[in-house]
Amino acid sequence: MKIHEISLTPKIKTMIPLLLFFILFFLILGLIRYQELKSTLTHSEDAFSYEIVNAYQQSSDSALKFFTHRGVSCMSSNAIKQALKEKNISQIHTLLQSNWDEIQIENPYLKDVRFYDNAFTPLFSFSQLPFEQHIIGDIQEGKSYAMFSMKKNEFTYNIFVPSLENGVFIGMVEFVVDINYFLHYMKQTLGIQTSLFVNTDIYGSRNKTLPMICNFQLLSSTLPLALQSSDIFKDLSACSTDTLRLGERTFTTEIFYIINKDAQNLARFVFLYETTEHKQELFYWIKKTFVISFIFIILSAFVVNFGFNILTKKLNETNRKLQQSEHDLLLTNKNLEARVKEEIKNRLLKEEETMEKERIMIRQDKLASMGEMIGNIAHQWRQPLTELGSLFIRLEVCFEQGILNSKELKNITYKAENLITHMSQTIDDFRNFFSTNEKITTFCINDAYYKSFYLLSAALKNHHITIEVHEECKLYIEGLESELTQAILNILGNAKDVLIERAIINPKISVSIFERNAKKVIKIKDNGGGITFEPITKIFEPYVSSKHASSGTGIGLYMTKNIVEKNQKGWLIVYNEEGGAVFEIILS
Repeated sequence: MKIHEISLTPKIKTMIPLLLFFILFFLILGLIRYQELKSTLTHSEDAFSYEIVNAYQQSSDSALKFFTHRGVSCMSSNAIKQALKEKNISQIHTLLQSNWDEIQIENPYLKDVRFYDNAFTPLFSFSQLPFEQHIIGDIQEGKSYAMFSMKKNEFTYNIFVPSLENGVFIGMVEFVVDINYFLHYMKQTLGIQTSLFVNTDIYGSRNKTLPMICNFQLLSSTLPLALQSSDIFKDLSACSTDTLRLGERTFTTEIFYIINKDAQNLARFVFLYETTEHKQELFYWIKKTFVISFIFIILSAFVVNFGFNILTKKLNETNRKLQQSEHDLLLTNKNLEARVKEEIKNRLLKEEETMEKERIMIRQDKLASMGEMIGNIAHQWRQPLTELGSLFIRLEVCFEQGILNSKELKNITYKAENLITHMSQTIDDFRNFFSTNEKITTFCINDAYYKSFYLLSAALKNHHITIEVHEECKLYIEGLESELTQAILNILGNAKDVLIERAIINPKISVSIFERNAKKVIKIKDNGGGITFEPITKIFEPYVSSKHASSGTGIGLYMTKNIVEKNQKGWLIVYNEEGGAVFEIILS
């Protein structure tokens, strides 16, 4: 057969570029993954030193802060300071025994707590071990101090915390921490294995079977025992290296030297970070990429072939279902349209019901307010009516006694006209209060309060309720003055009713108008015993009232909160304070 006679089927034409695509895709994926692993390994090795430095510094800082806090807590009481000044060892032991037990539970690496007087003379040790005199300049200045200390067969981390009284140094406490604290901290923080080698010239010789680095011998390690006794440290004989190898295992190392103030090299920490797994993963991924690519290409060939056959069958089936789906879709659209209309109708009904409930509550609040206003008008009119009646009686008496002359008649008439004018003005004030034609203006908050107070003044005076007003300055805002007046009136009226209902002796309402954090605040407080609801904010819910059912509808505070927060764009908060309730209206 000649080459030009070869004819490729559509299936083969489809499979060839698809398989080539998969081959190229997995090759690129393998290369990217290889570079990622290689970069991760390099970054891990580079970051190892930085992490060790940070973790080591954190371990030192953590120990210093922890024991400084405990030291300050132990030495802060006057009894301890007195015992320290008097060098009363038995008193120190008695007072701090519980602290010693508690700190040992908090930090099991604590070996001893020691106390010194102001001359750095040793006084007392919980472990009853002999200890030395320490002279540290920073301690006398009130600063905590920490250092590594090595003696024969003893290597510890010591923290010194001073005790001052009126700025005068009176003694110090020393915390002796086992050096294994640092090994444990590094393992718990970074998961890094740590080994500690000590200077045998200072510490003394130990087991000859343990590894040596120059004149430093292994003292403690978080490595498994099998690794401690292996040749893992043999390449460290030159005292410095970056990488250790043990068979097929590879470790990155970091060495910290511990040098005291006399420039003696006390010890060294050797931190090991195993990189064996990263390098094995690097080579494993190369092999894995090629194997997966080959398997996936074979499987893809079978899948494409099978899928091509299925696709042909499905295509015919899809055409048939598509026609049926179009019919079903038309039917569904009709049903959906009906359901949408029904849902819209239900939502409109619910919204209308909600609005109707809101209108009913507003109407109830208005009726309640009108009832209260009628009572306030009655209080405002009571005295003028009494005086007016007295004038009529005087007019009658003067007439009967024949002493009613023109001057007396004009005097009585003048007084009656003034009283009637005052009563008429009262009606106008109450009518203007309920006016709904007010426009948004810039008005004075203080004036809004006094308008509310005027409407209640007669009722408050009649029930002997004292009003105290504290004004920092005149405050102005933009809004509807009548609504703010209504809100203040509701709160004042609520306070008045509570004081009357609970028969409070010496009833009082305090009103403060001031500015706080660039906000205008009206604070209204009474001495009526406070609000007993839990939670207290329940007082703002509709139909909830702290007053007797016969004198409260439970709508006033709900409407007040709506006025302040929705219409005036402010906040209304409530809390109890010193035997009374406090309402704060906060406005921008």
